[in-house]
Amino acid sequence: MTAQELIEMLSELDPETEVRVQYPYGDHLGTSIAGKIIDGEFQKIKYSDYHSNFKIIDDDDDYDDDYDYDDDDDYDYDYDDDDDYDDDDEVRRVFVLDLN
Repeated sequence: MTAQELIEMLSELDPETEVRVQYPYGDHLGTSIAGKIIDGEFQKIKYSDYHSNFKIIDDDDDYDDDYDYDDDDDYDYDYDDDDDYDDDDEVRRVFVLDLN
């Protein structure tokens, strides 16, 4: 989802509407949790074959030290919505909502 798509969805709500993020709890019943959003910030992510999803890159993780991740002018914000990740080694900079 892009920021613009999120803005469009949220703009239709009453400004006082509580917003949460749904995610699977991981139990055998298939329970979904509605987590409270406490913050948001830009993070570096990389696709993980082990997790079959994107993981947050910590400072201890491997990533390209020559790339200036903080320079927004050099970053390609093209959104790929077909979930076809051809370059599993690509580090991306995205805005991540933090849950409690």
